[in-house]
Amino acid sequence: MKRAEAALVAADSCESASAAVQLAIEAGATKGLAAAVQRLTAEARKQLALAAAEAGAGEVLAALLPDAEVDRDWLLVRAAARGRLHSVAALLAAGVEVDAAAALEPGARYSSGEVRSVLHHAVAQGHRSVVRQLLAAGARVTDSAALTWAVVGAPDDVVFELLIASGLDVNARDRHGEPLLLALGRNRQYAMLAAAIAAGADVNARYPDGSTLLLHAIALAMERDASTFFIKDLLRAGADANAGRLNGRNPLALARVVTSDPGADRGERWIAQWLEVAGAVAVEDADAVVVVASEKAPALAMWQARIDETQARASHYEVAGIRFTPQPGGVRAEMTQVPGPEWGGLGSDTIAAVRAKLEHLVGPPHDRGDEYKSTFEYWFVGTVDGASLALHVCDWKAREVAVALAVHSDAGLRERVAAGFRELLTISPLARFRDRFRYDDEAGRVYRSDGRTALAELTKSR
Repeated sequence: MKRAEAALVAADSCESASAAVQLAIEAGATKGLAAAVQRLTAEARKQLALAAAEAGAGEVLAALLPDAEVDRDWLLVRAAARGRLHSVAALLAAGVEVDAAAALEPGARYSSGEVRSVLHHAVAQGHRSVVRQLLAAGARVTDSAALTWAVVGAPDDVVFELLIASGLDVNARDRHGEPLLLALGRNRQYAMLAAAIAAGADVNARYPDGSTLLLHAIALAMERDASTFFIKDLLRAGADANAGRLNGRNPLALARVVTSDPGADRGERWIAQWLEVAGAVAVEDADAVVVVASEKAPALAMWQARIDETQARASHYEVAGIRFTPQPGGVRAEMTQVPGPEWGGLGSDTIAAVRAKLEHLVGPPHDRGDEYKSTFEYWFVGTVDGASLALHVCDWKAREVAVALAVHSDAGLRERVAAGFRELLTISPLARFRDRFRYDDEAGRVYRSDGRTALAELTKSR
């Protein structure tokens, strides 16, 4: 603190003032701050205002704001997203609208590039204190659909109840038309589920095809390890046990054919029992879809099944009448994410396999990262029928393979290019790894790829 204050007092140039204000941000010093700020250039003031906002140095930020040429709405978003109470207070006191909206990373892909309200960013990042602060300052709940899924992604029972009290629509649906209650139940967020039901969430919500929330909750039991115990909560709250059809079956008929009932390990069908207690009667239409229990996955992953050994590093690749040309860097185009290929494997296994295939086709990525991670980013241009579409594939935060394709008015053409790219990576061999090891933090396992077995689990060691 004393060092920062001495530096502020002694600052006699833009450079020394900038360094002194940076020290003040880190230490929270204010003595001599006003004089030092006057010596800053406009650009220095702008950069230091951002640093102060993100560090939570509210008093320093307040001193920098008057002549700082910076987007104050954006500063408020950055401060709220990092949970900086003092910075949020300083910006609100300076006249920034509490309902301001901005992208966290303007121009970025995915959610960080979306323009959202300050409240949305605070909710999405799980900063309960900032949410309280913004609501107390008069923040309005204006986009219930986005806010509900932000709180599902960063679950906090208290934040959820605060939002409900401020007018959150608990019957909001996501872009796929899924009700909030289904997302909460699927993610085992039972306290929030109860709060939503108590706030009036419709347990008999219907879909455009006439199916119901209850039917879709039961259908989750077609997936292994899915959460379905919240079906009991829906029934207790008054869900109609006989309403609607899904694939030609009403709730009880569907419950009798699902492949992953929670009572299956004991040879029982608990969902059907819950429904029968609620007075359900099974009804199945003559054209009901036949349900076949999923068999055990084959030992050989899908991306190993059809390898074309003639694929080698080249200037371009011809697949299904489409020419894919690797690009050295990003292509300027409006992109949209497309469904990823079904290469088989789970989580980091799939990421490593896709990386190995891309390295075989193009070579190592420019930014390789350390040897224990699977970071990659590649660009291609797919040319077909005289049209060229940019295609981008990367690992999204090392959690999943993300594929984006340039926007084009011909949806059929886009799907054709996407399908061709999936085929290209399916038939491509794996690159040869030389004693490269990777540790998966979540799985707690060490892997090695030898180009033949793709990923072999090893005994963890030093």
